[in-house]
Amino acid sequence: MRYFEDLPLNEVQVTESYTMQKQEMIDLATQWDPQPFHTSEEEAANWPLGLTASSVHTIAVSVKLAQAMSATKKQAAVIAGLGWDNVRMPHPVRPNDEIYVKAWMSEKRDSSSRPDCGIVTSRFEVYNQDKVLVLSYGIASLVMKRPVSAVL
Repeated sequence: MRYFEDLPLNEVQVTESYTMQKQEMIDLATQWDPQPFHTSEEEAANWPLGLTASSVHTIAVSVKLAQAMSATKKQAAVIAGLGWDNVRMPHPVRPNDEIYVKAWMSEKRDSSSRPDCGIVTSRFEVYNQDKVLVLSYGIASLVMKRPVSAVL
């Protein structure tokens, strides 16, 4: 278990990549974000950006990639996610884009309401195969501090 005290700031990690398949993009959007520029190649042809992935899909893939990367390390002692901030989608994701995530912990502070915990803010940047930023966001998490018995 990695406690609040064990988590390093500004150590950038990069995930494996994931290929955004056209049919998967359409299927997910049909169920969760049914807008024509996400669900129909024909209708999207009339839209300035063409067929693009739903932001919901891109976010879900980024979370999966980040979790897969985290699974290779000792689990962080996260109690709960506290919120997402500054979610930005500056560039569309298209069929066959290969996306990957750069992630790092950017801030740490003691919790004012839970002295046994700290708050860690992590930043995530998602890029396509051309190194173009397609998504960025921050997540604040409540993380356990090392128990007094574990220090001894």
